Amino acid sequence: MKTMMLMAVIALVAITGYSEDNKESKEPAELTAAKADYAAQIEKVTAPIKAKQITRLEKLKTQLTKKGDLEGALAVQDEIDALANDDESLLLGKWEMKLDMGYTSIWTFKKDGTVLSTNGIKSGRWTLGKKGVTLAWDNSDAKDLMVAPLKKGGTVISTVHGPGSAVKK
Repeated sequence: MKTMMLMAVIALVAITGYSEDNKESKEPAELTAAKADYAAQIEKVTAPIKAKQITRLEKLKTQLTKKGDLEGALAVQDEIDALANDDESLLLGKWEMKLDMGYTSIWTFKKDGTVLSTNGIKSGRWTLGKKGVTLAWDNSDAKDLMVAPLKKGGTVISTVHGPGSAVKK
């Protein structure tokens, strides 16, 4: 059962990463349709497995909370969030960004692929790929990366100014 789930997850990651990496190429419509059909079949097979795992994790979170292990319960909640939300849904909205060197900003991600910043360069575009979320800032060669997997409680970021973290607001 675990092997089947792992294989399905690997297939989904491979599909998502492959399509992101080749977005700029002009692939035939038939190929696009075949990839979409394949992704839909994978989702159909994995959805019940995902639902069962979320139920199992919810029970574990309740057990840990009752024991007073709040840190463990939060770790389980991060896992539930990762399973329940696709990265784009989780990404949209505001993230508080802090670099190790002290720089801070609020990044706001919009569905149309734009990102706004309260500090530094004010706007840019984001793309979701297998490595995470790449931010290309307007009128600049600067690119930043929110490393996959995204987590509400804290996601590693790599910027032109150094490493840091981002927390969903």
